[in-house]
Amino acid sequence: MVDRIKSGVPGFDKLVEGGLPRRSSILVSGTSGTGKSTFCSQFAINGAKNGENALVIQLEQERDEVLLDWENFGWDVDKYIKSEKLAILKPQFHSVESMLTQIEDVVRSLKVKRVVLDSSSVLGFYSHDKMQVRQNMLSVFRALKQLGCTSLVVTESEEGTHHISTYGVEEYLADGVVVLYYIPQENQFFRAISVRKMRRTSHSQKLHPVRIESDGIHVYPDQPVFAKVR
Repeated sequence: MVDRIKSGVPGFDKLVEGGLPRRSSILVSGTSGTGKSTFCSQFAINGAKNGENALVIQLEQERDEVLLDWENFGWDVDKYIKSEKLAILKPQFHSVESMLTQIEDVVRSLKVKRVVLDSSSVLGFYSHDKMQVRQNMLSVFRALKQLGCTSLVVTESEEGTHHISTYGVEEYLADGVVVLYYIPQENQFFRAISVRKMRRTSHSQKLHPVRIESDGIHVYPDQPVFAKVR
């Protein structure tokens, strides 16, 4: 039987047999504004609330910007940060190996079980070609698994294409792929989510509506995508 953990995103776990497989590496993909970082933040904060220490590795935003985003959703994280149940790391590194060393130090020190990496796109700056990107991503996924972590890794997809990752290799290395969409329909946009891949899981193969509410992302597993979500 597969050991699963709750994502912390209301409605999502119903799409994946009740939760994400423990110690898996999940790619979270989407274009700009689809809610990738919010989805992953809820995963991390839910862990901190429920006894699974979490680490958010932010390769793009500054720590203060992340905290402001969380405050905007009304997420009270100060107590988790002070008690070292939740941490934000913005590593300074010159290679993927040096970044992984910093991550390993924090994971072991804080006994972290959930990791968010936002975003994998930056790793391409330390790669000479597509093969090196693949190797770097493989090193990241392997390291997080060896540390016993369940991880969500953000990747960016290109608007107007069918690509679901920045470099076209990430989805083949991850245990799971979750894709967030921003779909134009007549004179407005609709958000949606799909599970493209999830190892050891009989997952939904449908598009499901998503809304970003005042308290974060909500998935509506029993609603058709273009219906009005009440």
